[in-house]
Amino acid sequence: MKILRIRIAVAALVAVSGLAIVDASAQGALTGEEKGWLAKAQRSEADGWIHIKIGGEPFERGFQHGYLVAEEFKDA
Repeated sequence: MKILRIRIAVAALVAVSGLAIVDASAQGALTGEEKGWLAKAQRSEADGWIHIKIGGEPFERGFQHGYLVAEEFKDA
């Protein structure tokens, strides 16, 4: 039961951070710091699956994830 709550909390955090990134990307250009974070990340697609590679501190990884899948968050 506790693991389920943790998974739900993590999913909610990812969703919220993704929505924040969608908002930020709509507002304009990235800062130098954000560009540096994205330099550590990769996105590829294969057989209908999205593969992302992220790295860095927790906030950086959240930003990378949200930025790389922002279009999918919009669709959801």
